[in-house]
Amino acid sequence: MGKDLKEFSENYDLDYFFNAKNIPNQDLVFATFEYFETGERKGLFEPLDFLNLLEKQYRKIFSNHEKPHSTFLELQNLPLPTLEKHVLFGFILKWFGGYPTNQLDSTVEKLNSVLRLIEKEFLSYDGETPEKKFCEVNWVEYKRIKQVEKIVAERLFNVHTGLEQPESNTKNSSLSNFTNGQLVLIFYFFFKTNGLEIRTDIDAAPVAKFIHLVLGKELNEVASSDIYKKLLKAPNFTSDTQLIKDLGVVKQLFNNVQLFEVVKEIDIEIEIAKREKNT
Repeated sequence: MGKDLKEFSENYDLDYFFNAKNIPNQDLVFATFEYFETGERKGLFEPLDFLNLLEKQYRKIFSNHEKPHSTFLELQNLPLPTLEKHVLFGFILKWFGGYPTNQLDSTVEKLNSVLRLIEKEFLSYDGETPEKKFCEVNWVEYKRIKQVEKIVAERLFNVHTGLEQPESNTKNSSLSNFTNGQLVLIFYFFFKTNGLEIRTDIDAAPVAKFIHLVLGKELNEVASSDIYKKLLKAPNFTSDTQLIKDLGVVKQLFNNVQLFEVVKEIDIEIEIAKREKNT
């Protein structure tokens, strides 16, 4: 940590932070640590440095709750670049329960004024940032989609699907070989089998954005995305004949990587499509 921040930080080691007697909410500690160790802001702060900086400010807010404006000005005057300060303010809000602050419980009511000032400054930062999602009051959806993202990366990328171009000699394929309909089915059934039913457990919009991210597809407006439109109706966004064909392609992909629970879900959907086609 730079010398200019030492006076604004505590000086604890990780044994302190990873001790539930000191900080009972260990889920929050680990989430914060991992955010800077391997997550979105890897390299922005050393994880321990950030925890010590955050802990100092957290205590300051508690001890000076009767001086909300003065406390806020002290935070604003920390010698941090704009982005780092935005990240810090987001995590301050997160450690007090998240934002919007009007949804926080009565245990932090006496801190409402200073937290509202911090929230206003935090949200004034231009553009969408990872913190604006991560530091919300309800961040369960964020955690779940990041867990699924990791599984997708480990299990579905760089696998042989049998759909490679004939002239290709590689055994690895790109998801670009699939149609949008097949891509939607891949993610729809994978998410569903891992406890995230699209439109029920998680909104279709962030999933569509995630698929665009994974595929490197340009996204201007999510509402105009063909992938998003198909997610709104998945798996029944096409005729039964085409759906049966697409499900067969997707089933083979999951079978190749031994995701047999997903295969079972797809088999059920194939039978439903066949019955509807024959009625």
